Amino acid sequence: MTLTGPGGSGKTRLALEAAWEFARRWEGTRGPDMPFQDGLAFIPLAAVSDPAEIIPAIANGVGLTCSAGPEEHRRQLSAFLQPKRMLLVLDNFEQLVDAGSAGLLDELLEAAPGVRLLVTSRMRLNLRLEQLFPVPGLDLEPPTDARADEDAYGAALLFCQCARQVQPGFAPGPQEMQAVMQICRLVGGLPLAIELAAAWVEVLTLEEIAAEIGRSLDFLEGRWQDLPERQRSLRAVIESAWALLSSDEQRVLMAAGVFPAGFNRTALQAVAGAGLKEIQGLASKSWLRSISGGRFLLHELQRQYALEKLQAHPQEHRQASERHALHYAALLEQLGEQMKGAGQVEAFRTAGAEFENMQAAWDWLLQAGRLDVLAGQMLHGLLLYYETRMRLFDLPEMIARACARLEALGWDGAQPVSRRARTILLTAASAFYVDGYSVRLESYGIMISLNREAVARAWESAGSGAEMDGLGAWASLLAYLYGRLLDLAAGIRHLQRLAQAGEHGVTAWEHARTLAFLGALYEVRLYSAGSPDLRDETRRALDTALGIFEQLGDRREVAATRRLTGNLLLIEGRIPEAVQEWQRARSIFLEVGDWAIAADIHWQIGDAYLRQGGFESALEAYRFMRQAFLEHGDLRRSSYALSKESLETLRYGDTERAVELRRQGMALSESVGDPLGFMWHVWEMGEIYRVLGDADEARRWYERSRLLFAEQNDPIGEGYYQRGMGDLAHMQGDYKAACTHFNTSLELARQVRHDWGAAYALTGLGRAEVALEMFDAGREHLLEGLRTARFCESSGLMLLALARLAALHTALGDPQSAARCAVLAAEHPQTWREIRLQAAGLLEGIRVMPGGEAALQQSRTAPLDLEAYVSAVLNAA
Repeated sequence: MTLTGPGGSGKTRLALEAAWEFARRWEGTRGPDMPFQDGLAFIPLAAVSDPAEIIPAIANGVGLTCSAGPEEHRRQLSAFLQPKRMLLVLDNFEQLVDAGSAGLLDELLEAAPGVRLLVTSRMRLNLRLEQLFPVPGLDLEPPTDARADEDAYGAALLFCQCARQVQPGFAPGPQEMQAVMQICRLVGGLPLAIELAAAWVEVLTLEEIAAEIGRSLDFLEGRWQDLPERQRSLRAVIESAWALLSSDEQRVLMAAGVFPAGFNRTALQAVAGAGLKEIQGLASKSWLRSISGGRFLLHELQRQYALEKLQAHPQEHRQASERHALHYAALLEQLGEQMKGAGQVEAFRTAGAEFENMQAAWDWLLQAGRLDVLAGQMLHGLLLYYETRMRLFDLPEMIARACARLEALGWDGAQPVSRRARTILLTAASAFYVDGYSVRLESYGIMISLNREAVARAWESAGSGAEMDGLGAWASLLAYLYGRLLDLAAGIRHLQRLAQAGEHGVTAWEHARTLAFLGALYEVRLYSAGSPDLRDETRRALDTALGIFEQLGDRREVAATRRLTGNLLLIEGRIPEAVQEWQRARSIFLEVGDWAIAADIHWQIGDAYLRQGGFESALEAYRFMRQAFLEHGDLRRSSYALSKESLETLRYGDTERAVELRRQGMALSESVGDPLGFMWHVWEMGEIYRVLGDADEARRWYERSRLLFAEQNDPIGEGYYQRGMGDLAHMQGDYKAACTHFNTSLELARQVRHDWGAAYALTGLGRAEVALEMFDAGREHLLEGLRTARFCESSGLMLLALARLAALHTALGDPQSAARCAVLAAEHPQTWREIRLQAAGLLEGIRVMPGGEAALQQSRTAPLDLEAYVSAVLNAA
């Protein structure tokens, strides 16, 4: 058996441990059952370079004194070993392989059938009977929690053991353990490198050690006197292996240094000009390690060394980098097409395996100013992959750098290619939430985005008509974003035009995508104007899109379109059917590996259950969503799910449980370094204490959140702070201050087109004006708030507005109108508990009004049809 692997991978240590373990296992055993009754022998060959010295070295190791000439030595050794049953450990054989010395081992095994050989070598011996055992390095799996049992991870365990030799008290905490794992990853789990790195904990922090490793191979050098010179630095180890390569192997290996991650044979041939001979040679000499899927991996430290060699030849370095970038740009363009059909699952899998190479290709093309290649070949496939696999923040950050490069180059749209690239990049930059999530997750009637400027610039850059048609699939995405964020009517018009032209001028997939986006914008309009004709138009668009996607075999878009169909069913009030359609969509998303949207759909399902008064079912859906994100390591989104669960628990359940969930979410956001999530948890904690009636504690949390909102320059957050302070002022009877706060909140919400925030601010402003007996202004603002709440399709907000209108009608002495509003707010299953209590108080006030009791009895006999009553109120206004 030959233990193969790069220098410093622990081959010698593993061979010795295996031999000693065997000796311990058979200690005291005699007779025919003892496999190696004549013992074990360790023969070090690192200092042997002349094949003629091998026989004396082995003879010395087994205790044989040879006489006469070299040929006689071979005969004497064969005769000595012939009757023996022994295990010989031959260490460091690599420098003897090319000299033809491996054949000697075959002769020995033939002459001595009871002898077995355990060989360590950086390259395979290429013998017919050879059994290979690769030794690539130690386990690099990261711990799942805190110090996460360092004993379970070989690399971390070795680092900690070595660190304690120079710093006896070394005991890494949770954050330090992550730094230890980062160091182990940087050195690829190579034991010698880990030992050399750990020796520095005496004078450097873990972060400094990691930085030095990334900066230079020469950092990994030790001064231990009991190590041979060739193992006192990683550079010396790698250089000794480099010397064993042929010139063609060295040429290929240098070019392979541009690969930041694994690669397949096709890529190595395209980038490094590698033939099968060179690939086999590099694999047999432990430079290339074969991994799953026909891919190869170059150990990171060896890659750094090869890249150094390549960088010493600038022209060759540039050429190899360009070949690498263009190869992966072409591959991604091809994968982008495959992602639209029946082969999409395999395409997503391939893109995932090559993501680091694609990032490196992107970076090189970006630096070279090849934005046409980025926009024209790479970006569409990257966006489809990103949406499906949720590689958080990778793509938005890449696009942001490309847009900055675009500005630096001064591309002002003067040339067609640069104008097209500019439009595509700006469109892509608009396709994400502020927290880095794709807009494809947006389904709650609220688009929270700070990319409106990018959308406006992309729209201006695109022009109109035929110019926009030339954008392909980007045209429909841009029209959707423009309609969703800036001008709904204009977005719909452009999508309608694209849909009509698309019947002839674009691919079937692009036509279907246009229809799906058109259906999505129709649904936004349906929230505020639910005419039967528009519902029919929406269904036709979605059904046609669904049929095309099914015919093309694009299961992911089938699922996305079914999700939109579920939204339409919800708008139509067919809640059980909507849930059923979302469940179908979820199953398909899981089938294609899009677990994030599959989990996120439970947000909609939970909200649907709330509409039916099913609070416990809704909580179960939110918990399922939270757990799914947690299981996939997306702690950020799991924290958001906790936020949703806490919010609805505050509205419909136990306030103490709401506090506990909020604290869990806050801790999770803090642990992953998510300032956006953390600051909203802080604000929501203020809401909880306000609902509990603790004004001082609520104010403390609100003020804390305001500082965090200011740090993030978040106008939506500032608007919510003003809203919370408005509620507190009203609670304390300072109605003028409440008006001021709600006016500010309304202005901020309108600036960023945050309709939900505007609806709440309008109802708060109207309520304060009614308290100040400014009835006309109060009525106007409350009706506008009700209208906006219906546009957001928020039942809770509509019921909030009705409760405020009940107070207005009570103050105006109108028991009929007051009773109907108050009964709906008090008894509807979707009313928030806080508002239900306020509405119950209004009912008592109405009861003592002249004609109030009769009005209440009449109102209670009417059905609790919120949509119908809201429509009647707004139509009457």
